[in-house]
Amino acid sequence: MNILIFAANWYNRGDEAAIRAMIDELKAKFPRAQFKIHFATMRVETLPYDDIEIIPSFANVQRRYILSRAKYALSIRSHGRYNLLPATKTRTKKENRLALDKFIEAVRWCDLALYAPGGPCIGDLYRQYTLLDCIDLIRYFQKPYIFYAPSMGPFRQYRHRIAECLKHADIVCLREAISAQFVEDLVPGLPVSVTLDSAFQHPIDEAVYSLQLNAYHSLKEFLQKHDRAIGITVTDLQWHSRYRGREFSDKIKNAFLGFIGTVRKRGYGVVFIPQLFGAQSDKTYMEEFSVSGCFVVDDTYDCYFQQYLISKLYAVVGMRYHSNIFSAKMGVPFLSVAYEQKMKGFAEKVGLSDYCISIDELTAENLTAYFDRLECNYDAYKQRLKQIGTLGRREAYQTTEQVVRLIENKGLYKK
Repeated sequence: MNILIFAANWYNRGDEAAIRAMIDELKAKFPRAQFKIHFATMRVETLPYDDIEIIPSFANVQRRYILSRAKYALSIRSHGRYNLLPATKTRTKKENRLALDKFIEAVRWCDLALYAPGGPCIGDLYRQYTLLDCIDLIRYFQKPYIFYAPSMGPFRQYRHRIAECLKHADIVCLREAISAQFVEDLVPGLPVSVTLDSAFQHPIDEAVYSLQLNAYHSLKEFLQKHDRAIGITVTDLQWHSRYRGREFSDKIKNAFLGFIGTVRKRGYGVVFIPQLFGAQSDKTYMEEFSVSGCFVVDDTYDCYFQQYLISKLYAVVGMRYHSNIFSAKMGVPFLSVAYEQKMKGFAEKVGLSDYCISIDELTAENLTAYFDRLECNYDAYKQRLKQIGTLGRREAYQTTEQVVRLIENKGLYKK
């Protein structure tokens, strides 16, 4: 059986965790299955799997260049028969055309296509409409495809095209109810299931990552020096279409610097956990917040190591969605800052909205007040997370179960 994973994002620990959990669970269920993975927008050179071929992204072109748009449209609508893709800022003509050829070859090859778990790339927030072209090609070659627990929406543009992509999917599975509501509003009555983030479903090998932490001497010494340490993930949001601008970046910096000063006075150590790696690393940005009593983890440690590290912390304060997912998975109380529906939706789903701050309300005083609530209810919070952890893995695995049932019903895997 051949499986194409498409529209994947990489170079952040959250997407890495969701994708790897999906792959690892499917490999366990179907050990002879072959995989290829297509990345949505970036160049990816290596994966932690030697047996998975990387399919590069083919880049869309800027709308204002009419001739380039026409060539792009012809290349897609002819299903690669006339591959005239022009150069873009990130691709030469040759690279762009080769990438489209590779993608079409992978679609022809596959028995099943899985839209990768991740953020709301289909919708108005990121507008990655090349992904709709990917789905159009998959539909043309009559391959079954599944939305494997991403977020989606909202939908104000390209509503008809998105609706068609959703209606023709074999399974639409989403990771939170807010995205499901966006889909329901767009395509009333469409069968949609809501499970949980893919990263929840796959347990980590604690023995392996315990050895890694013991070998990371500077971090181990820092944790031994501080009885209680708080993990922090922070971003300036300058990459986000809704929050670009000095106003938000200054607001975030002032809020976290003030909060860090407060918890340091209380004796907490602070561990910054970079969520981006490779060319997009956010380690340098986090180092701007690092004062005495702070430690910035190296950005080369993978998503499974980060989950093990978080299990050794007192709490996490996370702007990055998946740092909070890791915390919930490992039973560590967390305080989240929500700037998209994915975090708000998760907090509502697991009954932890009292520990979720809207980005609009972010101040040092509010962070401290919410953290005070976490401290006061710490034991009850830990107990709640035990329940969430048990249920979370089971619920996240429901996405894989739906894939397994489809594979078995279609007879795609030959034992």
